[in-house]
Amino acid sequence: NNLNVENAERFLSIKKIETPTRKKKQDKQKTNDNIVNTYKQLIEQQNEYSYKQQRFILSVHKNASQSIDIVKK
Repeated sequence: NNLNVENAERFLSIKKIETPTRKKKQDKQKTNDNIVNTYKQLIEQQNEYSYKQQRFILSVHKNASQSIDIVKK
């Protein structure tokens, strides 16, 4: 009976130690996932901006070759 109590106490102490560690790992993984998602969103925004800039530059060159003046705000 005494061994069962000791085993139970060990089990409970191990559970207490493992739970915060596991939670920290999960929190760290969530943080890493958020960073990756934010990074991906940033890259997508930069790509979209670059695409719009390229389209604008091509449009300006095309209009310049046709001698058309365009004023944009």
